[in-house]
Amino acid sequence: MGGAHFLLGGDSISVTYGFLVTVNHGLVVFALSRLRSMVRDLHDARSELADLAVTRERLRFARDLHDLLGFSLSAVTLKSELTHRLVTRDPSRARRELTEILGVSRQALSDVRAVASSYRERSLDDEIASARGLLTSMDIEVTLRLEPCALTPDVRTTLATVLREGVANLLRHSGAQNCEVTLTCRDDRLTLRIVNDGVVPADGAAGDRPVASVGGSGGSGIRDLTVRVSELGGTLRAGTTARTTRTGCRRRSR
Repeated sequence: MGGAHFLLGGDSISVTYGFLVTVNHGLVVFALSRLRSMVRDLHDARSELADLAVTRERLRFARDLHDLLGFSLSAVTLKSELTHRLVTRDPSRARRELTEILGVSRQALSDVRAVASSYRERSLDDEIASARGLLTSMDIEVTLRLEPCALTPDVRTTLATVLREGVANLLRHSGAQNCEVTLTCRDDRLTLRIVNDGVVPADGAAGDRPVASVGGSGGSGIRDLTVRVSELGGTLRAGTTARTTRTGCRRRSR
């Protein structure tokens, strides 16, 4: 357009104007074409983010449901087996066990409602009391060594979840007679350790006390706990020695 104005005898202002108008129109057309592709890309990105959010929420719900119901169902199973043996031998204790089973069932229902409403904060003190009561009722000697620690809500909830899963695994997979729970705050580290003496021999024998089989072969609970602890900058370890099973997590204090 600038050349056309020049050939037609236009002055310098006309030539410059024709050049700038042409460039401006070209930029507008280019911007409109790019805007369409950008809108399409933005729509695709928003769809992917929505799918990720749905997947993340499903994983959260499944993880919380596993953490909550794994413990409760293990407790109900073991207490039901104990009550079945006590019905004829000790009816009064059998009635007490049935009352506790009812309490555990009601708590499980409350926990499921809490998960559904996304309210996930848990009390570590309540979990400690619940674990001690359940293990004691199963004739397991419980030793608590808990140092007073200032904990944030997310750390408190994670520790409560680790404790619950550790006790649930103890009830599912071991024949423990003793369990020790230790919480320490040293320097810049916070450590929760759960140790029991219920290693099941290779032949599967675990003594007179039955081992619950709730939850199948297991494994997902430890993986979920590892993710939870790592999100707070900590580490989780679980394994057995010749005589003990250990579950523990550690994180740097902030």
